[in-house]
Amino acid sequence: MGLVRYAWACAVAVGEVSLLILVTSTWAFGSDITIRRDGCRSGVHLTARDAQLSSVLGSLAKALDFRLVFESDSDPIVNIDEFLHAEDMVSRLAERENFIVTHAPDPTCPLYARIVGVWVLPKSRTYPSTLVAPAGAKGTAGELSEQDRRAQEGVNMYLKAHGFSVPEQKPAP
Repeated sequence: MGLVRYAWACAVAVGEVSLLILVTSTWAFGSDITIRRDGCRSGVHLTARDAQLSSVLGSLAKALDFRLVFESDSDPIVNIDEFLHAEDMVSRLAERENFIVTHAPDPTCPLYARIVGVWVLPKSRTYPSTLVAPAGAKGTAGELSEQDRRAQEGVNMYLKAHGFSVPEQKPAP
């Protein structure tokens, strides 16, 4: 009778330890990420639970076939269950990060662009809100170099061609 009780106690202990390992490993390492895309006009359904941002963006990059470079100083935990367009999804996920998204025409969806690259960059450690004047800028604060003036003219032409109002510039001396 003592041997049966001993065997029963060992079996219960092994079962309890196994259950504890299963629960803690799911809790510690179990990040669920699911991505579903339903054609051109609809967006992307992303569900992520307790997953690192780099993992979520990596899964999104694999599912949507774009290049991801993740160099951020932080890798926050993400919990999301949303249905958005891909560009909006990346913006929503990395809203507190310094990131760049590049687009190209989508050959499978002629009226839409697709993401071809996402770069999540480190945040500036020194003087995060300081803007530096371009190296070619000369003169007082109101004057622009010839190169900067031409660049601004190009931007203004683009904006006018797309229906935006642009303030008139003073002619160059």
